[in-house]
Amino acid sequence: MSVETPPPSLPVPVAATTAFKRSFLLNPWFWATALLAVLFVWLFLETRVTLTNTRQDMARNLARHDVYWQEARAHSKKTTQELSELRQQYATLEGRVAEFQGQAEALHDLYQETTANRNETLLAEVEQNLRFAAQQLQLAGNIEAALLALETADQRLERQDARFLTLRRALAGDLEKLRAAPFVDVAGISLRLEQILSGVDRLPFTLDALSDPDLRKHRISAADEKAQQSERADESNDAGQGWTAYLGAITQKAWEEIKSLVRIERLDQPEPLLLSHERRLALRENLKLRLLNARLALFMRDAWTFKQEITGARALLQQYFSMESGSVRAADQSLRQLADIEVAATAPSVQESLSALQKTRADIGVR
Repeated sequence: MSVETPPPSLPVPVAATTAFKRSFLLNPWFWATALLAVLFVWLFLETRVTLTNTRQDMARNLARHDVYWQEARAHSKKTTQELSELRQQYATLEGRVAEFQGQAEALHDLYQETTANRNETLLAEVEQNLRFAAQQLQLAGNIEAALLALETADQRLERQDARFLTLRRALAGDLEKLRAAPFVDVAGISLRLEQILSGVDRLPFTLDALSDPDLRKHRISAADEKAQQSERADESNDAGQGWTAYLGAITQKAWEEIKSLVRIERLDQPEPLLLSHERRLALRENLKLRLLNARLALFMRDAWTFKQEITGARALLQQYFSMESGSVRAADQSLRQLADIEVAATAPSVQESLSALQKTRADIGVR
């Protein structure tokens, strides 16, 4: 690098200045420094602009975040208030739940007490029905009343829970045994005895039958009817057999006439012909008493006494009353039919249901 000298025609200071300027402008360091300065300025300005934009962006972001923060703070405050309200409501609900729990426990205790009382009442009713059925079977042998009592007890247990299943099973078994037991129509037999009792005062004695015109007329009409039947038979025989049949018919008719002239009666016991009024009343009362005893034995299911009283009543009828009377024959036939009825049917027991009742009481806790 050569140092240039100023031209000689110029003054020294001016020439020096000019030379300096030329050397300075031609110095690459100058231009490098200028370029660096320009670059630095550009970078400074660019950085300033960038920083300004960044600050603006940050300011906007901060403003936006500040808004978000304010909203979040307000929301947090609202949430805190709501949470406080919820805590208060929760505390209130806890108090109500505790109150409801106390009421529920009280209701549960009341329900248990009511259920226990209801079960006790129910079992008492069932026991009463079972005791009644046992009494009817043991004392009177009344299967119908016992069956009705057991059915009533079973109906009372229909809508109960499984704790009563054992008792219902025992009741079903006893009901089946009662339904399978032989049936004795106590009411029908008693009604027939009552009908005979009501007609005792109208039954004719043997002596009354001998002098009763109605009975005489009945015997005469029966004889006339038999004679008419004989005549009709004779006429039919005459038409078929001639003189032999005609002679036989005449002989038969003559024999009927002879028999109508003579009446033969058998009087094994002559006392009816000598009965006084008091004796007749006593006989009627004795017959009534035997019929009443038979009815009482029927209710007690005493077969031996029942047959003895019926047999005694028949003996009184056949001995002192006229068997030619329709009412006496009807009464004797009814008594004969009643004597053939077996009234001592063996009644089953309901002990199985009573045992199941005691077991159910123990399981439920009812005394």
